[in-house]
Amino acid sequence: MIKILFADDNPTMQENIRDFIAAEPDMVVAGRAETGRLASELACRDEWDVVLLDLTLPDQSGVETLKEIRRCRPLLPVLIVSGFPESQYGTKVIRAGANGYLAKERIPEELVPAIRAVAQGQNYLSSKRAHQTAETQA
Repeated sequence: MIKILFADDNPTMQENIRDFIAAEPDMVVAGRAETGRLASELACRDEWDVVLLDLTLPDQSGVETLKEIRRCRPLLPVLIVSGFPESQYGTKVIRAGANGYLAKERIPEELVPAIRAVAQGQNYLSSKRAHQTAETQA
């Protein structure tokens, strides 16, 4: 079972993600956070297989939240899910320590494969560059 923490302040997005993941028998959204501080607190305190993290949260950026998570859980897979284009942030967040970047417009087609990829230790970029291993981004 892939246990997921999802951090996003948009209730509609939370519901959509929960619905997509509920269709997968081996995945569960076991925790939700609406702020970056809560996301980093939960990520550091509890056991997760993957963190889905929005780039824009009301109290701090997703990048700052990612840095906090990396300080306490350096190996925890973190997939950034954002409304910004991959070309603008994808490589930047991978270099900052994320395991992947998924543009929100790609969620219907790519959410589940992206979660599986980062849970298995791969880096993931959406669109034409789909799966790339950590070695190709290092």
